[in-house]
Order: sequence, then structure tokens, then C-alpha cells
Amino acid sequence: MKKIFFHIKAKSALFMIVSAIFLGSLTAYGYVMPADQILDFMIKNFSGFRTVTVIQSTLQTQAWSEKVFTEQLWLESPDKYSIKALDSLSGRDFFAPDILYRQLFLANSREKIERILLPLGIDLSITSYTRFEGEIAFRIGKGEPDSPKLIIEKKRFLPLMIMYKVPDNPESELITVRFDDYQKEGKGWYPYEITYNQGENLVEKYTIQTIQTNIPIDASILNIFPEYELPEVSEPEPMTPMDGLQDDFPDELKRELKEDSMNPDSENDSANPDLANPDIDKDRLRNVIKAFEEEYQ
Repeated sequence: MKKIFFHIKAKSALFMIVSAIFLGSLTAYGYVMPADQILDFMIKNFSGFRTVTVIQSTLQTQAWSEKVFTEQLWLESPDKYSIKALDSLSGRDFFAPDILYRQLFLANSREKIERILLPLGIDLSITSYTRFEGEIAFRIGKGEPDSPKLIIEKKRFLPLMIMYKVPDNPESELITVRFDDYQKEGKGWYPYEITYNQGENLVEKYTIQTIQTNIPIDASILNIFPEYELPEVSEPEPMTPMDGLQDDFPDELKRELKEDSMNPDSENDSANPDLANPDIDKDRLRNVIKAFEEEYQ
């Protein structure tokens, strides 16, 4: 019985080796684009918006009060803005919302968008598929519930949600902003409903009443969004298709792989140009499998 169990385990290890080597060189099902490609597709939706002027209805809910007022927002690419309450008897008492995320909906280069996202704590080296409201979407950033991230619709590459903390303020509460009710605007799209949450104590919901794009804006009323210092990002260690799989290998095969990797004359040398030849990989794989089967027959 033990011998049968060992053969089953050995064959499973071989299957994992085969899958790692052959699938590692192919575009596997479930491949997720890196962040730069996802962002390139996203910014095309807003590349025509040099200026945006919005009149919005704002519903502000706090633990002790709720109020509704009207605001006008001016945005100019790449990084200018202004906001003003239009109601004479109502408006903001003291809270000025963070609107860094509004730059996502302006004509900007990918490099500019990256300079916005990185200080917010969003890890651009991590991308994956996720589900948002039951729909498949891309996630840029870590998957933990409270980790900064950007969720982007898979079909149209439209931002659906962003989570972050205000840079240079590690004690700040987590900000979560959702984007809904996208409507066609010229050759692009714009969210007509935005929900802003700051921790658990403040919720603001913005509903667009009117929007105008690419009209002149008085430069004297505009402020400049702050540009925060980029975090230091360490280079990730290169991975091979075998990483994470060798723990399941038999001890004898582990030793062979280790000795092979330490041998400067080995075919696994990263400087060996033959590694680019898939036929060489197949021959090496066949030799490993043959030796492994002969050892455990």
C-alpha cells in the first residue's frame, strides 16, 4: 500500500513539473495583464477630457447630521481643480473632501496616473482578477480587505472603486470611493454617481446634474493637486516556473535539482542561450522523467 501511495505521489510531482515547464512558456488561461497595460486601456476612456466642468448634487451624511447641497467642480488636465458650493444658505461647514481620485477622469499619461496611485499605497506590481458586484474585474494592488487598491471593469476598463489613505498621513482613515452609472460623454465615459466614504463616519454621494468637457476655465480660480513623494519600491526577485512546486518533490529529486542549479556547467545556467529553445527544454524534461521512472520502478 505504501509503495502504491508513493507512486501516486511521484506521478503527481511529475505532472506538476510538466505543467510548470510547458505552461510556463505559454499564455495560460487566466493570464492577467500587468498594471501598465490595464492603465493604458483605462486612460483611453478619458483621453479626450482636457477640461471637465461639473455641477453635482451632494448628499453628505455624518453621524450627527445629513444635508444636501449643490456644488460646481472644475478640473483641468493634468492636475488643476476648483470646487465651490452654489447654494447660498447651505454648503460645506468645515469638511473639504479629498478629490485626488478625480484625476483618473482627465486626459493624463500613464506615468502621471502611476505618480498619483503609488503614493496612495497602491502596489502596481500586483494585478489579479476579482469580482465586484458579481462582475469580473481587474484588481491593481493587494487583495486584503483594507489594502489600497484600484478595481477596474474588465469589459470597458472603467474604474469601479479605489481604496487608499491620504499620503503623508498614516493615521488617516481609509477612503473608499465607488464609481457608478457610467454614461457616454463624447468618445469617452464619465461616472454620473460617485460615493465617497471616509472610514465609517462620513459618506458623501455625488450625483452629476450637468457636465461640460473641453470648455475654457478661468485659470485664476484653479488650484493644483498636491504631488506626493513616490515610495521606494524594491525590485522583486525573479521567479521560475518551478517556484512553489518543489516542496512536493521526493527528496532524491530535490537533491538532483539543487545540484543541477549549483553546477555552473548545467544547462539551467541563466546565461545559456539554448534556454530560449523549447526543444532543449523538452529533451531535458524527458531525461529527468526517464531517470525518475527508472529510479522508482
